[in-house]
Amino acid sequence: MKSPIINISNLCKSYGSKQVLKGLTLNVEEGEIYGFLGPNGAGKSTTIRILIGLTDCQVETLTLADLSPFPRNTEFLNQIGVVQESQNLYENFTVLENLELFANLLNLKKERVAQVMDELSLNGHRDTKAKELSKGFKQRVLIARAFLHEPKILFLDEPTSGLDPIAADKVHRFIKELKKRGTTIFITSHFMEEVEELCDRVGFLRDGVIVEEGVPHELLTKYNAKRLKDIFLEIMGEGNE
Repeated sequence: MKSPIINISNLCKSYGSKQVLKGLTLNVEEGEIYGFLGPNGAGKSTTIRILIGLTDCQVETLTLADLSPFPRNTEFLNQIGVVQESQNLYENFTVLENLELFANLLNLKKERVAQVMDELSLNGHRDTKAKELSKGFKQRVLIARAFLHEPKILFLDEPTSGLDPIAADKVHRFIKELKKRGTTIFITSHFMEEVEELCDRVGFLRDGVIVEEGVPHELLTKYNAKRLKDIFLEIMGEGNE
């Protein structure tokens, strides 16, 4: 039996006297989309920073694609792609130039850029400057940029935040296409409808630990709920909104 592509056991993290993660344990299987859910301050961002090797921690087991994030070396970085809310493109560069610049940093051939642009339907704006793109299209370019080196694991932090429904739907289709290619995707989102549509499994983080986990439709049955949002509110409580 294959080991999980993300394997975390008893992960702890404190900032001074404040314990943010309190023995977090979770597994993500290869090729699945996993939704990592929780209110602000639950420890989601800290967890991702640890998983991509930017923040140290105390942990019993922590591997991604059978590698440790520490040290954050080239072998490890080749396995992950990251799209965070704070990221952006070079505004005066075209879509093609943005992707070619990143490909050059990764020692990738221009043919790889052309392949990704074709596979992910970006050619219609290849010569458009980033500053002229809609927010939704920028997000698609950021995801494509993170996927250039064909990472096994893609981290998406609030991938449709601030997008209108049409733009969000295009990003969703983009994400589903990456899943078809075998990419494991780890998503944080506050949009429960998005999570229901995209995720194979979800985990609810509260006070630094996973308090519930499962397949969305099975959780709806378990809680006799119509929406994942109702489960979120029941688990977290109104005081944690």
